[in-house]
Amino acid sequence: MSILNYSICPICLVSVCLAILHLLSSSRINAASDQMHSASSTGSEGKALLIWKASLDNYSQSQLSSWLPSVNPCSTWIGVRCNKAGRVSVINITSSGIKGTLDHLNFSSLAHLTRFDLDRNALHGTIPANIGNLSRLIYLRLASNQFVVSENNFVGAMPRSMKNCSSLRVINVANNQLSGSISEEFGIHPDVEFINLRANSTLPPVGLMCHVYIRVISTFLENKFFGQLSWNWSGYLNLTALGISNNNLSGRIPSGLGELSRLQILYLSSNHLHGKIPRSLGKLTLLLSLKLHNNSLSGNIPSEIGQMFRLLNLTKMHSSKVFLLK
Repeated sequence: MSILNYSICPICLVSVCLAILHLLSSSRINAASDQMHSASSTGSEGKALLIWKASLDNYSQSQLSSWLPSVNPCSTWIGVRCNKAGRVSVINITSSGIKGTLDHLNFSSLAHLTRFDLDRNALHGTIPANIGNLSRLIYLRLASNQFVVSENNFVGAMPRSMKNCSSLRVINVANNQLSGSISEEFGIHPDVEFINLRANSTLPPVGLMCHVYIRVISTFLENKFFGQLSWNWSGYLNLTALGISNNNLSGRIPSGLGELSRLQILYLSSNHLHGKIPRSLGKLTLLLSLKLHNNSLSGNIPSEIGQMFRLLNLTKMHSSKVFLLK
């Protein structure tokens, strides 16, 4: 009996050991597989960013010194963040003196990008058409450069392909040299909720925006716009802020502005508007700030505006012949 026990125990022990080794081996293989999958997932994204880095000048590359081929972008790459799946979801490199273009950045490899912020750099050139591949992009900020984007030196037009960015909600492309038509062909998805085109140079008359940005919530357009404001405002009922100051707009203030019932900010100052202030503006019961100075307006400020109890800021009517009603 003892001999039988003695012969069986080693067999059992070997079986148990083999089972344990099999489990350990399987877990290691699975872990290695997961690591390889993670590496391959970020590999194309990292490669795309490294190619773009190599296209920049020496100073810009030094600012991105943590971007190394041997390091996963999700670990220590400055300005890069990843989602839980290990895919690059945020590129945020602001005020870093980055100089160059976006021509060598393959947006097709950054399909999981939700935020792209290169504000206040020295970028220039045009916005590549393949930015339209960023279907998950929610926040785009290229301000203060020289592109077609905010305070960089971008030039040219907003690519029509940007209409494919169906998740995009915030666009800040102020202080550049935007050009091209602001029309139904303009490269902005209609679901965008905030767009800032302030201080660009060669955008066409605002009359071309009649049926665009149906769901835009806030629009600030301080460019070299000209023409009149006699466009159809029926599609802008969600607007909460409208700033078209510092342009070359002429004509009268359209009474249709009074239909924008959600409007809280209205800036029409420093243009060439003339005539009377329409009484319909008194219907803007949510209005908090109204700027009409530096125009050629005449007549009295309608009593309806004086009764707007929410209005906190009514600027002086400099260079206008407007008087408060007694």
